[in-house]
Order: sequence, then C-alpha cells, then structure tokens
Amino acid sequence: MKPRNGFTLVELIVVIGIVALIASITLANFPKLRSSITLDQEVRKVSVALRRAQQFAMGVRRFDDTLPPDFAACSEFFKAQFPAYGVVLFAGSSLNDSYAIYADPDCNNESATYSGDLIQEFEFEHGVRVEKICLDIDNPEVDCSDDSEYTKLDIWYIRPGPRVSLTAYQDTGTVKNASNSAKITFKSTDSGLKKSIIVRTTGQITIKNE
Repeated sequence: MKPRNGFTLVELIVVIGIVALIASITLANFPKLRSSITLDQEVRKVSVALRRAQQFAMGVRRFDDTLPPDFAACSEFFKAQFPAYGVVLFAGSSLNDSYAIYADPDCNNESATYSGDLIQEFEFEHGVRVEKICLDIDNPEVDCSDDSEYTKLDIWYIRPGPRVSLTAYQDTGTVKNASNSAKITFKSTDSGLKKSIIVRTTGQITIKNE
C-alpha cells in the first residue's frame, strides 16, 4: 500500500474552519485592541513630556538670553533665565484634547502668564482625552471615583531638587496645591477604556490601568 500524501477533504475543511474562527475573533476584538494600544501610547507620551520638563529643570535649560538684567519678576535674575519647567493638562473642557510644556520665568508656578513661556504643545490622537484630575490620592478621605472638580493641573519641576509642585484649578477660580500626589485619568472616547498617570511630589511617575 502506497503512503498517503497531503490532506483529506475533511482535514482541509477542519483547518479552514479553525483559521476562519481565529480570524473572526481577531476582527471582532480589533477596534478595542487598537483603542487600547492608542490609549497606552498617548499616556506614555504624557509621561515622556513630564520627564522632559524634569530634564529641562535639572539640566538648567536657559529660557531667554534676551531678558534684561533688571528683570524683576523673580527674586533673582538667574531664576528667570533658568526657570522651573512643567506640564499643563486640562480636564472636562474643550481643552482636554491637548497638553503642553511651559517655562516659568516669572516664578509664579502658573502657566501662560508670561509672553513666550509656552515651550511645546501636544494634541491627543484618536479620541484620547483627559477625563478627570484627582489630588492627594493617598489620603483615605479622597474618593477619585467621583467626578473631579478640577479642570486644570500644573505640574512644575522647580530647581534645584527638582522639587515638584502640583497645583489644580477649578472653574470657580479656586486653587489647591497637592500635598503628595496627583492622578490624571485618561479615557478613550472610542472604547471607554481608561488609564491613569500618578505624579508624586517626590518626582515618581506611575502609569496605571483603570
């Protein structure tokens, strides 16, 4: 009896069926998978921007060598020339689709208060937005599951530490400084998936799945 080569019709049908099943499962989950990958990429971009601002502050990046010697916004001219740097994010507003790196040549730990203090602006892609901002998450009395009342967060890296300053703002004008941490929750408007970044005053940055 000659040895049998190739596949029988039944074996071929079974293999085709398995391939079709795997393909259908993959296609069904592709939108969610793509959204998850995009969300992860955008959150990591924010963490890179935070590290970049930290490096600017630590590396004594010069802001503007045209500032006059009598520039009095800071207590020392050196602080204006080599200021703090930070990242600014917005939540729950029309501005929550972008974030930016700022310098602080006027030493007030607030963004967009001096001409030219915007260093670089970024836009979120594929429907990723900042959903909410929560402060002092290590405090047991803080419930980050509730809707956040904060619409803006300034994260400043201040020399020589660099010391990290976390300042949140409400629409009412109320300003609060975090004592230890801030949590920024990001959401994909396509899939509803969420991810967060936790920034601590020690300089630690943590990315967390929600």
